Amino acid sequence: MEIKMFAFPAASPPLPVIVAAKLAGIAPAIDTSLPPDSAPTFLLSNGLKLQGALVLLRYLGRDANLYGLNAFESGQIDEWLEFAPILLSGSAFESACKYMDEYLEKSTFLVGHSLSIADVAIWSGLAGTGQRWESLRKSKKYPNLVRWFNTILTEHGDALNEVTATYVGKRGLGKPATKSKDQLVVTDDVKNVNGDVSEKAKVASRHLIDIDLPDAEVGKVRLRFAPEPSGYLHIGHAKAALLNKYFAEVPRSNYSAI
Repeated sequence: MEIKMFAFPAASPPLPVIVAAKLAGIAPAIDTSLPPDSAPTFLLSNGLKLQGALVLLRYLGRDANLYGLNAFESGQIDEWLEFAPILLSGSAFESACKYMDEYLEKSTFLVGHSLSIADVAIWSGLAGTGQRWESLRKSKKYPNLVRWFNTILTEHGDALNEVTATYVGKRGLGKPATKSKDQLVVTDDVKNVNGDVSEKAKVASRHLIDIDLPDAEVGKVRLRFAPEPSGYLHIGHAKAALLNKYFAEVPRSNYSAI
């Protein structure tokens, strides 16, 4: 069923639901005229309604395959959805950041190996605090949490920047942002773990398109990914594999894994 309208109070936008809808490519009509303290609502194409931020977020999660690969992962996601409101508690905010930083030490996503509404809820919870999170993000206090946050921002920068620019200001959720040095922005440059743009990465990104094979003849370039004598792949193979992939996509090349 199509979501015809998404309604919520202007002073308290449900950021996780807005972000999830944006990432899922769902763009219903927006109505921000609901009275304060009203539950966010989906009006569906059949005339039925769904109400409540978590209800709407789970609905989008199921619809967009962001709710885990099995029942266990869905349960883990539910645990994070119950955890997310702690980010709105001033006294518990940093202890929550510390817990998440330790949890993410060896993980790319909060649940499983792909983005889920757990990531959406926690990312939105952090972004929704405005300057408070931005100050921590620029510090070295929670490197794993910042790395995770920046990874999602880099991957989905256009959508996330549009949402935060509309609904989040320096003082937090419900206070629209103005363009400033504090606004979340992702360009093509690679971010380092502290959220600052690495000068070395800037240079690398500018010159990446200049990589070429001098004097190469169209259709006569063959690429080889050599096997490891010991039988085990290691991190050094990543460079060779990525370069092979790059040159294989250039019309003058033929790829061959030997």
